[in-house]
Amino acid sequence: MAVQTEGLLHASSATAPVVSVVVIGRNEGARLTQCLLAVQQVDWRGIAHECIYIDSSSTDQSMEEAKRLDAAAYMLDDAHPSAAKARNLGLQLARGEFIMFLDGDSMISPDFVAFSLSKMTDSRRCAITGHLREAHPNHSFFNKMIDLDWITPVGEILFFGGNAFVRRSCLLAVDGFNPALQGGEEPELCARLRANGWLIELFDLPMARHDLGMTSFKEYWNRAFRSGICLAEVAHQMRQIGNPLWQYEARRDWWQGLLFLVLPLMLLLACLNTPWLFGLFVASGLLALARTASRCAWKAPNNRWLRWQYAMHTFFCKVPAVLGQLVWYRTHIQRRILGLVSHKHALRTAPNVLPRFAYLISLYPATSHTFILQEIEELRRLGHEILTASINSAAHLGRSQDLTQNTAQLQEANHTFYVKAEGYSGALHALFYWSFQPIVLFKMFCFGFSLESRRCSLLGLAYALEAAIIAKWMRQNNLVFLHVHFGNAAATVGLLVKRLTGCHLSLSIHGSDEFDDVTGQHLALKVKEADRLICMSQYFKAVLMRLSAPEYWAKLIVCRLGVETNRFAFAARQSHVAPQRLLCVGRLIPSKCQLLLIQACAKLRDLGHDFKLVLVGAGPDQLRLEQAIAAAEIGDKVVMTGALAHQAVLDQFAKADIFVLPSLNEGIPVVLMEAMSCGVPCVSTPVSGIPELIEHNRTGLLATQGDLDSLVHQLERLMTQPALREQIASRARQKVVCDFNLMTNVLKLSGIYQSFLASTPSDGW
Repeated sequence: MAVQTEGLLHASSATAPVVSVVVIGRNEGARLTQCLLAVQQVDWRGIAHECIYIDSSSTDQSMEEAKRLDAAAYMLDDAHPSAAKARNLGLQLARGEFIMFLDGDSMISPDFVAFSLSKMTDSRRCAITGHLREAHPNHSFFNKMIDLDWITPVGEILFFGGNAFVRRSCLLAVDGFNPALQGGEEPELCARLRANGWLIELFDLPMARHDLGMTSFKEYWNRAFRSGICLAEVAHQMRQIGNPLWQYEARRDWWQGLLFLVLPLMLLLACLNTPWLFGLFVASGLLALARTASRCAWKAPNNRWLRWQYAMHTFFCKVPAVLGQLVWYRTHIQRRILGLVSHKHALRTAPNVLPRFAYLISLYPATSHTFILQEIEELRRLGHEILTASINSAAHLGRSQDLTQNTAQLQEANHTFYVKAEGYSGALHALFYWSFQPIVLFKMFCFGFSLESRRCSLLGLAYALEAAIIAKWMRQNNLVFLHVHFGNAAATVGLLVKRLTGCHLSLSIHGSDEFDDVTGQHLALKVKEADRLICMSQYFKAVLMRLSAPEYWAKLIVCRLGVETNRFAFAARQSHVAPQRLLCVGRLIPSKCQLLLIQACAKLRDLGHDFKLVLVGAGPDQLRLEQAIAAAEIGDKVVMTGALAHQAVLDQFAKADIFVLPSLNEGIPVVLMEAMSCGVPCVSTPVSGIPELIEHNRTGLLATQGDLDSLVHQLERLMTQPALREQIASRARQKVVCDFNLMTNVLKLSGIYQSFLASTPSDGW
């Protein structure tokens, strides 16, 4: 079998992997992203592993997505792809002693692999499974029914499904999956495994969440139809070797399905000829339903209506299932190959169900805010169409050199609408454009003027002009959703755009700068006027709750920033290297408090520690810091690099032993997430949202903000305790992977944005 390969096998260590995760899929879309992210978030506990993705001729971007998420991606080059062939290819490529098979629409539970590995000490066990449940059972009736289907008793079982932890040597001993089967390959394989004396067990713990995504009757019908094909095929195979597997089930589904097919005709004839016979049929049907509902009471013990629904599902699904059996027998007799049958749609992120957005930022793109660009790029990969607008341009602020260092930022700048670049002519054109709605325009200008009237400033009128320009741009691009990053002046302009157009307005609140001037930034008014406020931390949400009336609290949603952890190489720090290298990355401004760090370095020198501090960044505090370094006579201990491109910052992370950020005011710094992803233990301060990222003594150390002795003490602890550094680095990486993974959080953000569709604005558009 020819195989097209993409990417390289990846293991968590230089040694051969113990566990190979084999994911198979076809046109899974966002489900594959969630699946591979879940693999990254597994609690591996130092277990060497690799992740392999086998694609069955997807027409979407599955291969590219798998490579982006650090999986070795392979294309199954076969005219008639099937799950059995895909899993066999994964079996051939896997290097681990054990294989965790996963379907591309399933998300593994973090603790399942380590638990299963501990149970494999019994050589009789060849496969272990746990509980599989639907990720979104309440999204549709069909999801809810299939969720109940997944509930099975624990203990020794006859076969596993598409998700299972298996011993590779056992599968090789029985020649793997049967490639001739279009479906039902797992029960057929398990029959051969059990014939060799091996055990298959289901344990009472979560194994994975399944994202069925079934929202239509057609998908439900196709799934049951496919199950009928699989049932007939496997029952036929087993019948040839005298194995009773699925013989009873195939016969039961056959007769029940045929009965349901002719039932409407039987009821009609009974009603026309013999009414009492019609009543007997109805009573018998209700009795059969009641019997089935009673038998499955253990699946839904506290919901009688759900049990009756499930009973109806178990009977009705036999109709497409028997049709599937008939189709399989017909193709078998004709000696033809049955094509791939699937209920799934190709892409979850279909363009017609995702809102188009205008993103507004005060300055975009900006080197200090690369996380906004990363967020937008990820949303676009998921299918969102996002157009960007910026009040200022880098050229307008004299920062053009920032963009020349980054090709992605330069390309984004070329496609961004710059408000101030429109100039006076652009403002006049916008006023003329909206002059056909003079009352609304006049009210918007009055509102803008009132915002800054207390300061005796005409700034509000300038904001109104900018709002008119942005509103015109949005209408010309048919944009009805506006999202603004930061609750600053750009958000004020966003309020005015909403007043003028009635658009849907959402804000991202980052907390640090916005909370410095609560009154001047009109935060209470923004909470009242905006449709949604996305808070970067729980702390920021709490602050906004304090500033606003309780009836607006439902607008506040926590969705954190994140980093692409697979882009950061985790490396253990060498404990014997001297001098130790301290690193601080951030703008040189008073709130970052690098001056206190300089004072701490002077104390550390006096205490006899051998170290080197690298200060990365530029800003208004640079001269003051240089003077402090000279006054403390520690020029030989401190290196100031100025602002660096992101790749150069990554190089600094690779060399650093300790990262320190002694801020007095912060959001949740992305640079901390990056350092933690690289395995650099961090010292910071418990301000704003930082404690949500750094748990003191576990994922980092926290020094009291503004306290010199506390900062020196925490730095000394890391400098003198290599074991503590190692423990913190490992836990910190896991913390970022689990809670601050960019792709996971962008998926959540995408879900939030999709919920906006229910409130699509109509006035004025």
